[in-house]
Amino acid sequence: MLSNYLNISNLCLFFIVYYEFFGLSFFPNPNHSIKFGGVLTLHRFTPGNASASSGDVDFNTGVRKKLRSQEIGIYLLDDFEIGNRIRINAGLRYNYFNHIGPYDDFIKDQNNTTIDTVHYKKGKKVADYHRLEPRISLRYAVGLSSSFKAAFTQNYQNVHLASFATVSFPTDTWVPSTARIKPQLSRQYSLGYYRNFKKNTWETSAELYYKNMENLIEYKDGSLVEDNVAENIDNSFTFGSGDSYGIEFLVKKRKGRTTGWVGYTISKTTRSFQELNKGQSFPSRFDRRHDLSVVVTHRVNRKWKISGILVYGTGNSFTIPSSFFTFDGKLVAEAGERNGYRLPEYHRLDVSATLKGKESRRFSSSWTFSIFNLYNRRNPYFISFQEDGDYFSPDLQIKATQVSLFAFLPSVTWNFKFK
Repeated sequence: MLSNYLNISNLCLFFIVYYEFFGLSFFPNPNHSIKFGGVLTLHRFTPGNASASSGDVDFNTGVRKKLRSQEIGIYLLDDFEIGNRIRINAGLRYNYFNHIGPYDDFIKDQNNTTIDTVHYKKGKKVADYHRLEPRISLRYAVGLSSSFKAAFTQNYQNVHLASFATVSFPTDTWVPSTARIKPQLSRQYSLGYYRNFKKNTWETSAELYYKNMENLIEYKDGSLVEDNVAENIDNSFTFGSGDSYGIEFLVKKRKGRTTGWVGYTISKTTRSFQELNKGQSFPSRFDRRHDLSVVVTHRVNRKWKISGILVYGTGNSFTIPSSFFTFDGKLVAEAGERNGYRLPEYHRLDVSATLKGKESRRFSSSWTFSIFNLYNRRNPYFISFQEDGDYFSPDLQIKATQVSLFAFLPSVTWNFKFK
């Protein structure tokens, strides 16, 4: 049985320094705006630095070397109207990403043996990428209360998230683009219909979308958390593509003592890697076929406000071991179909009540009394596989245990601010 005490720390240290070094806005007329600016982002990663404990079992991968990178973005955005019905928002962003030293690049031969090491000094360029990100959206008004919207966006992502398929506890790893890891590319298309009712008290919308993704990363089959501690982490990855599509519905009440919204999305997200799952496509770990959110806020009087949030979603997919075998005295899991198993559905209800305190010319405050997960739903966080018996005994059994976090959790918060 898994102990009630579980600690997982430092799965990936990821520091960001974000600085907008200039920004300009120009308004040729009341219906036309132009924005121009630039941002600088500094990253520092320590991927795979993981430690965990469960009962008497401790796990530590040791410390990996740090990865550093720089990112510069320059953008131009033009928003204007054509007549009374058409509004266009068009933009272009230039992105420059630079992976820098200090860094040791281990050169491998066909047998995955290190034959040479290239050392990059502090601040020295290891790999860089220049990318353009265009985007455009079009809104066509139909009368005063409804409209159609269409949009296209192309984005590059220089920071990647990867997870081990054969490890029972969550081991998400953030890594930057390198000479081997290209920036992820996504192109998204969307088309929607929007309509308001009763003098904009109610808002409704339905939107279709499709997204194509390239240069996605996943760990190769057989990769373990403790692998490549003294190696390049990008040697553990394989690369592929993916697709995501679905439809989103939203009903929102904006005015009155009772406000809130209901949102529902039905979608599908798949991945395709030639080296994984026998080349067949498989669900993304975060593929969520159904996603429902209900938010309600009611103002009781001038001092009290109550609210509730209900969320429901299809369980995440993950890879379950198809078999186990012993190697060097250790029990090793052999992965089954990639992300071929789903966790139970996720749902919970949160409630809160807010009391507005006294206000003065210099100070205001409020008290919030809340309960997270009101009916104490044991939502699955991950599945742990534990062996019961001796490795070499025919009576050895492998038991799957669901681990849950954040059960019924009341809290009291005092909010205050100086004016």
